[in-house]
Amino acid sequence: MSFAIYFPHKTGANLQHFHEAALSDLLDDVSPEWMHFERGPDNLPGVAAHWLKRPILHEDFDWTRIGPSGAPRFFLGLGDGWSPASFARAHQQLGKDLTFADGHAWHVPLARQLPSVLQLDEGGRWQGKIAPAYQSFWDQSWEALRWFSPDAEGMCSIDYQAGADFVSLALSVNYRVNRDIVSRLGLIRSDLLFRVVEVVTQYKELLGAGVGDGEKKTDPPG
Repeated sequence: MSFAIYFPHKTGANLQHFHEAALSDLLDDVSPEWMHFERGPDNLPGVAAHWLKRPILHEDFDWTRIGPSGAPRFFLGLGDGWSPASFARAHQQLGKDLTFADGHAWHVPLARQLPSVLQLDEGGRWQGKIAPAYQSFWDQSWEALRWFSPDAEGMCSIDYQAGADFVSLALSVNYRVNRDIVSRLGLIRSDLLFRVVEVVTQYKELLGAGVGDGEKKTDPPG
């Protein structure tokens, strides 16, 4: 079983629904299927998008409202037995499996293995530039290395907000997820923040050593 996205008060197979609900990260070159519900999770008419190759029923999913109760942006529907494969994109980038807080292994991309567009430079030599679709993630990956720089007390730290946003972005490379869906699935623990950055940047391989002398920490609870 997979997952579905329900857009309340919407009609028609329109990708603009994703953009308006801040779900652009879910879109790729595989178009979703659409299903009109006379009575959706909110007991009102709306439209659902999914990537199953068959019709779906409202009853197939456990729905969670995302957004304010009076004006939800969308509802996330999870089917019985969902797994990372339910969210996997058809074409995944090279990476490393890492077990997240849900107990499942998710394929975390390696920044240096992302595809590049090859172009000739002024000297007639082929040079690679990271593909535009991955430019933001590429830039943020190397910016994240600063979290391994110890402060005056010899501590390395990652802010919960920045760290969780980066992990969500990393997962969106190979899966149809964003920060809202990652939160709903309960994927992130504080101790995984450094680990994901290590995997994405291949930090240990780059330094040829450990993760550094500084003690690692994240924001305290709350």
